[in-house]
Amino acid sequence: MKKIFLLIFLFITKITIAQIPEPQKNTYVNDFAHVLTADQAAVLNQGIFAIEKKSGIQLAIVLVDKVPAQYDMEEFALLIGRKWHVGKNEDGIVYVAAIQQHKQRFEIARRLDNTFSNEKSQSILAAIKPYFKQKDYNGGLQELISQVDSAVGANVKNTDTTQNAATAATAATTAQSDNDGGGPFDFWIGLGAVVMMIVLIIYFTRRSRRRRMTNFNNGPGGFNDGTMYNPGGGIGNSGVGGFVAGAALGAAAGYVASEIADSMNNNQGQQQDNIPADNSANTDNDNSSQDDNNSSNWGNWGSDSSDDSSSDSGFSGGDFSSDGGGGSDW
Repeated sequence: MKKIFLLIFLFITKITIAQIPEPQKNTYVNDFAHVLTADQAAVLNQGIFAIEKKSGIQLAIVLVDKVPAQYDMEEFALLIGRKWHVGKNEDGIVYVAAIQQHKQRFEIARRLDNTFSNEKSQSILAAIKPYFKQKDYNGGLQELISQVDSAVGANVKNTDTTQNAATAATAATTAQSDNDGGGPFDFWIGLGAVVMMIVLIIYFTRRSRRRRMTNFNNGPGGFNDGTMYNPGGGIGNSGVGGFVAGAALGAAAGYVASEIADSMNNNQGQQQDNIPADNSANTDNDNSSQDDNNSSNWGNWGSDSSDDSSSDSGFSGGDFSSDGGGGSDW
């Protein structure tokens, strides 16, 4: 008996799902009511594609004359989300408008409950109403896309803020480490230390020379004419002093040259960092524009459309309850 009831339930479910329309190819905007021009639909698709490219969120717009009699608006929208598999990561959105019935519905997959609460969804629907009352369906859908983009952008921005803060902290630490490694102030301190060393060497060399001259002149045995045994200041003393002083001067010159070279390299590196690499930003923008105009990128849902509703793409189950989404008349 239970098997019979199960088979009946599955048969009814199969028939019910079969009443849901198939998605149109290469488009997010499924205009079964024929209220939009091809150009209007293309512009709407570009806006929705930009949202998906930025956030991964998929938005399906479905315009019908009337919702089939066996459904209410909520049921119809949720079944579309489940059958079409809108959303690749339980993050799809389905908007349905029944033109002749003046009803609209905004349904979201479970991962978007926090971004599109019931209050937020109702505010989006309220923003669409003035356009639809004037039969400006293109204007209303433009407003829908703008509202969704704004809400998604705020959520992405909050996520990026945390990541950027960590990146900024890392950059600041790196910059501090670079500053600790050297700079103009450190250069002059080092140069001053080298000059001081040279002065001290010359001073002590001359002092030693004078002492040795005094010893030769006044010591026992007399060498008092100051002309014998290296009269220039002791046994090789002036040669040693000159060598040491020359070596110190060479070291100082090498130090100064090294610091100047490092400073020039750092300046060159900073200038290169400020130069865009091969206009890559412009190239990315050009490629992005080309992708937006390629209809093959529009409306590729999370998986191939089929009658199998076992995977609901994050839309609510049999009770059709949801923490987000909403509906209204106009």
